[in-house]
Amino acid sequence: GRIQPLAALYRASAQPKLAAAFARGTRRVVDALGHLEVAWWETGPDEFRSMNTPAEYAEALES
Repeated sequence: GRIQPLAALYRASAQPKLAAAFARGTRRVVDALGHLEVAWWETGPDEFRSMNTPAEYAEALES
């Protein structure tokens, strides 16, 4: 899997560091993470399932 930086918890103290990274021209959140102390954890294959249609949503509800 890939890093999913938007499915995350951030301390309020991370905001100035992230804002500074974006002000310097960083455009990808994953690149801005290099300025933070990060704790990573493994997830299962269904933890962050993509749902783009009503059918995919209905399937997720059933599982």
